[in-house]
Amino acid sequence: MKNKRDIIIIIISSLLFFGIYSFSYFTRNYTEIKPDITVRPASPSESTEPAASSCITTDAKPDAVTTAVTTSPLYMDINTADKEELMKLDGIGEVLADAIISYRENRGPFNNIEELLLVHGIGDGILSAIRENIYVTDPWYPTADEHIPEPEPVNAVVPEPPEAPHEEETPDAPTLEDNLPININTAERSTLLLLPHISEETADSIISLREQLGGFKSEYELLLVKGLTQEQVSEIMNYIII
Repeated sequence: MKNKRDIIIIIISSLLFFGIYSFSYFTRNYTEIKPDITVRPASPSESTEPAASSCITTDAKPDAVTTAVTTSPLYMDINTADKEELMKLDGIGEVLADAIISYRENRGPFNNIEELLLVHGIGDGILSAIRENIYVTDPWYPTADEHIPEPEPVNAVVPEPPEAPHEEETPDAPTLEDNLPININTAERSTLLLLPHISEETADSIISLREQLGGFKSEYELLLVKGLTQEQVSEIMNYIII
């Protein structure tokens, strides 16, 4: 019996020892384990909260917003621009705008921008100021071997000629008033001399150029006559026809 009791005590002691050892091992190896988890702050793109900037409100009124306005540079065809457009050009007011439109209606479209100098009131200064803002489609400059296309026929308007000093005339001597309008394709030398700014040398040059061209097709071809300026041709055109 004593041996059986000892055996039982040994078994119970072993069980207690094994239990205590197992509990200690479990506590030591599992309860002290910390999860290897690294917590990092969420980035703005991953945040589920709305961005702070999206919550900002403003009391600015729509009319307080300034909008940048871009304007196209001024550039127009002088053969198609209307009166309001022409008046946007530097130095071109209502009177000159009407004169430009009247010129192209009576004499045909402008062949080049320099032909604006034949419009009464437009000089080198105004043309220089607006040169970069105007153009003519397919500009053309006549030479001695070329002709300007004949414009549509219009009724010649004969303005009252300005008073000009004349030498003493006989009662039968021709006057400018008696010969208006003067056809520069048929006028003789003496008749051409009645025109302002026409000297004997200039009259001979007109006749020579007329023969060379086979007749003038446009009054504008007088610009090819040596000795005549653009302003003088512009004034002469008030008294002539083709």
